[in-house]
Amino acid sequence: MKRTIFIIYSSFLFSQALLPSKNYIDQLKTAVENAARSGQVVWAEEFSGLT
Repeated sequence: MKRTIFIIYSSFLFSQALLPSKNYIDQLKTAVENAARSGQVVWAEEFSGLT
């Protein structure tokens, strides 16, 4: 029983680590910062359906 709970718990931890969404957010943040420094405009669209 303990082993089953451990496997389920670890699967949740590793599945969250595999999502690349944080990487995309960091890339967008870098692009916006660079654009602000050079006076450019950044257009970004979000297609997740959460709006």
